[in-house]
Amino acid sequence: MAQLLVALFLHRLVKILGFEVKKLMFTKKKFIQLSHQTKSYLALFAKTIDQFLEKHKKKRTFYVIFLVLALLIIISRRPDAITNAQFWAEDGVIFYGQVYERQGDISTLLIPYAGYLHSFQRIVAIITYFSTSLYWSPLFFNIVAIVVQVLPAWFILSHRFHHLIPKFSLRVLIAFLYLAIPNSFEVHANLTNAQWRLAILFFMIIVAKKPRNFFEKIFDISGIIISAFTGIFSTILSPIIAILCWKKRSKRLWVYFGFATLGSLTQLYFLLNYGHSRQTRSDFGLIDLFTLDALDGFLKILGGQVTLSFLLGQNGYGSLLSLTNGNLDWLLLLAGITSVVILGYTLFKSPLELTLFTTFNILIFGAGFLSTFAVSGDLDAVAKTPGFGNRYYFLLMVNLLLILVWMKWGTTPPQVKNVATTALMILCVGIILDWRYDPWVDLNFEEYAKQFQEAPVGKTIEIPIHPPGWFMNLTKH
Repeated sequence: MAQLLVALFLHRLVKILGFEVKKLMFTKKKFIQLSHQTKSYLALFAKTIDQFLEKHKKKRTFYVIFLVLALLIIISRRPDAITNAQFWAEDGVIFYGQVYERQGDISTLLIPYAGYLHSFQRIVAIITYFSTSLYWSPLFFNIVAIVVQVLPAWFILSHRFHHLIPKFSLRVLIAFLYLAIPNSFEVHANLTNAQWRLAILFFMIIVAKKPRNFFEKIFDISGIIISAFTGIFSTILSPIIAILCWKKRSKRLWVYFGFATLGSLTQLYFLLNYGHSRQTRSDFGLIDLFTLDALDGFLKILGGQVTLSFLLGQNGYGSLLSLTNGNLDWLLLLAGITSVVILGYTLFKSPLELTLFTTFNILIFGAGFLSTFAVSGDLDAVAKTPGFGNRYYFLLMVNLLLILVWMKWGTTPPQVKNVATTALMILCVGIILDWRYDPWVDLNFEEYAKQFQEAPVGKTIEIPIHPPGWFMNLTKH
C-alpha cells in the first residue's frame, strides 16, 4: 500500500514539474520574442534619430537649437547658478578681489596663484570690473563659466571632427553625455575651475581638422593661447603636440606647439619661482609611493572616486557606501583594477588621438594623486569620501566616457562591446542620480553687495562666499 502511495505521489509530482517546465519554457520563449521586438523598435528609433540628425547637421538653426539646449541642460543641473549667483572661493577672493584692489590693472595677469598663472580668470575679472558692479559680478562669472563648459560639446559637432567620428549622431551622443556627466559638481558653472574645461578644448583644437576659414583660425589660436597660460596643462600637452607634429608633419601643429611651449615654459618659470610649498605628512617620502599601501590607496581612489562615482554618480556611490557601512574594499579594488585594464587596453589598441588623450589624463590623474598623497595620510578615507578632490578626477572621467563610446561603436571585439554596453547602461543610472546638484546655501551676497555699493570710500566690507568659511574683503574706492 505504501509503495502504491509513493508511486502515485511521484507520478503527480512529475506531472506538476512537467507543467511548470513547459510554462517556464513558454515564458522564456515569450521573453525572447519580446526582447527581440524591443531591440528592433530601439533600432528603428535610433535609425530615425540618425536620419534626422544627418539631414539637419548642416543647418545653422540646428546648432543654435543645440546651443540653447546645452545651456538649458547645464542650468537645469544647478539653477541657482543663474537665479542666485554667488562667488566660488578664488572667484571672489583672488580673481575679482585682486582686480578690484588694483582697480582693473592689467598687471594682475602676471600674478600667479598656487604657483602658476590663471590668465583666463584674470581676463574675465578685468572685463567684469570695467563693465558691471559687484552686485552683478558673480552672475557674469557664472555665465562665462557656463559658456566655456558648453564649448567642447558644441565644438565636437562641427565638421572638424568628422575625420575622427564620422557618424554625426554619435557625436551628438558624446556631447550630451559630456554635458550630463555625473560626479562633476566642483567643475560645474564656476570660473575658478574653468581651466579643466579649457584643457579639454585645448586638446580638441590640437586633434581637430584643419580650420577652413579666418574665424576658425582665430578660434584655434585664441583657444590655444588662453589655455596655455591658464593652469599647468600646457606642460603636459606640449610633448603630446610634439608627437602629433612628428606623426602628421603639419605646419599648423608646429605653430600650436610653439604657443603651447611658450605657455608651458612660462608656467614652469612661475611654478619654480613662486610655487607655494604644500602641507605634507611628517612621514611622507618618495619611498612611500612604492609600498603596497600606496598601491592599495591608488586603486581604491581610482575605483571609488573615478570609476564608481562616474558610473553611479556621487549620490549613487555615497548610497552604496552608506548601505555597506563603508565595507567596500573588495569592490573598490576590483573597480580600480578594471579601470587599469581598460586604460591599458586603450593605450595599446585605440586610435592615436584617443591614446594621446588617455596618456594626458593618466598623467594629470597621477599628479593629482601625488598631491593628495602628500597632503593626506589616510588614502582609504580619501577613497571613501564621495566628492573629495572632485576636480582632479574630471578629465579621467571624460576620458572613460570616450573610451566606452569607442569600445561600443569602434572596431573592437564583441566581448569588449558587451562590457561597454553594460557600463553605458549603468552610466544612465549615474546621470539620473546626479542630474541635479544641491543648490548653494544663500549667503545673502546681494545684501552685502548693496552694503558695499552704499559704503563710503575707504570702508572695508567682509563678504562671506562659497564654500562656507571663505570671505572676501573689499575696500571701497
